[in-house]
Amino acid sequence: MATAARTRLRPTVAAALALTTAGAFALSACGSSGGGAFGKGTQKTAEQSKAPSDPKAQLAAGVDNLTAGSALTSVFKYGGTEAQLTDIIKAQDPTLTASDMQGIKALTTGDLTFSVQAAAGKTLKQVQADAKPGESNASFLIDYDGGPLVQLRTIGQDAYFQGDAKRILALAKVSDAQAQQTLAQLPPQYSFVKDAYAGKWLKVDAASLSTVQGQLKSLAGTAATPDATAQKQLIAQLQAALSRDFTVTRKESTAKGDHLVLTAPLRSLATDLTGVLAKLPGGATVTKSLDLSKVPDRPIIVDAYVKGTALEELSLNVAQFADPANPDDKALVGKDLPIVIDFSSASVDISAPATSTAVDLGALLKQFGGALGGASAGSTS
Repeated sequence: MATAARTRLRPTVAAALALTTAGAFALSACGSSGGGAFGKGTQKTAEQSKAPSDPKAQLAAGVDNLTAGSALTSVFKYGGTEAQLTDIIKAQDPTLTASDMQGIKALTTGDLTFSVQAAAGKTLKQVQADAKPGESNASFLIDYDGGPLVQLRTIGQDAYFQGDAKRILALAKVSDAQAQQTLAQLPPQYSFVKDAYAGKWLKVDAASLSTVQGQLKSLAGTAATPDATAQKQLIAQLQAALSRDFTVTRKESTAKGDHLVLTAPLRSLATDLTGVLAKLPGGATVTKSLDLSKVPDRPIIVDAYVKGTALEELSLNVAQFADPANPDDKALVGKDLPIVIDFSSASVDISAPATSTAVDLGALLKQFGGALGGASAGSTS
């Protein structure tokens, strides 16, 4: 019964994250045209008087200035409290299980953090313009209940991965004894899995990554990722779609900065974003099964805060997707369930771990492909 509540929230949260993420990295195209003006009778603050008079232009400048420095950190998180979320879900179904409560805790205490640091003497804007491999280091972190669960770093053109496997498996109700039994049965070429389970860092160097990309291209018959030119074209199309769909108005200033409200017709936005997605490798396969006629034909609202000259926060209340006519959504109507992205340009230290275990992904992929080929040949009569 509580499962019904969980399954109703999952697609809503997924859609919120997808749309907010797209907005975070493409709203710089919202341009300097349209978007409303200061509200009637609203007095400009000192911060607003320095900002462009057009809210859309202010937002565009705020996003653009995120890459004016040498570092950027984005933190994706739930912006409400555990008690708020628990009350809303209990209103849908009071029979919450221990698993339900664990899921609520994961959402309210966890976050996703992405950081990027440009090479010495470079700004992120210069790195983007140069489009040269290895000019920046990046870090991706999944944090849960006060500690990292998964970490991924790219240093130059090498990649490093580390996970708290024991905590992850414990969350999945897999005991250490079960894990050890599986590890004992692994062939020698998978010994790195034991190191991963012990919490050690794994390293995939540039040569191995290049080999994997070539093998994936061979298997798929096309590039696994678009080249630099294609990426720029896709970004331009995404930016054009967002600029076309979103209007921006300015509200009062807060401690977070100037409050800008973004509004777009949800169905039109979904249609435009789907069109861009279809142009990605494999995207057409995903989008052809989507029925956009089922997307609600109503506005979507995103709150943005520009502090000084840079974007400080994006916030999307996922409860706005609730359907007032649907009894199952009654507990969500009028509530606040914010998914938030915080931005910071503070310098970050992203460096290679002191020790790591090398993993040859190219060799593993060859073995996997050979095993599949052997199984296929063996099943042929």
